[in-house]
Amino acid sequence: MLSLTTSALVKNRMDPLNEARFADYDALIDQIVLEVSADMQRRMARDLEEATHVEYQSADHSLRLLLDQGPLVSISEVGLVTDVENDTVDIMDAWRYRGRAMRDESHVGLAFIDRVDGARFHGDYRVTYVGGFVTVPPELEQAATTYAVSVFNRRDSSGWSQKTEGEIQVSPIPDENQWRAVDRSISNYRASGAY
Repeated sequence: MLSLTTSALVKNRMDPLNEARFADYDALIDQIVLEVSADMQRRMARDLEEATHVEYQSADHSLRLLLDQGPLVSISEVGLVTDVENDTVDIMDAWRYRGRAMRDESHVGLAFIDRVDGARFHGDYRVTYVGGFVTVPPELEQAATTYAVSVFNRRDSSGWSQKTEGEIQVSPIPDENQWRAVDRSISNYRASGAY
């Protein structure tokens, strides 16, 4: 899973002139960063890290197949599922389709496949592709940093605490106003089925 911010960014946001004052909280801040990154990606219904994905899509004379794990890096195969039980597919010739990024500002992280041969998609398809981010988009990094700072600042009232053995118990509950800003930032990166 891609970490959406760093402990250094969180400390710098809290006090850019004296990050060292948070040295006693290093383990807690590290855990907050991990939990905030995981929580945001859970809410987006996706892991943002670049990886190979296999998605199954049903299409009823559609012009395109929407992919959840963009941005799209490459397409390995697109195949019409001919036998669901055995996961058998009839692979399409690569010249018949192309992958494209969403141009719509409200779906920055998504991609789609469309037909270049003028036909429509009909039936169930299996798509294997590489998609995701190598680096965190600045908007998400800023939102994750804001979210982590909010959780740290509310650590006593929000369920975050440091145990004596060094274990950390986490339960991210950000400030409501901060969460609205974070939610606006992640809405553009949600998987298509996560709305």
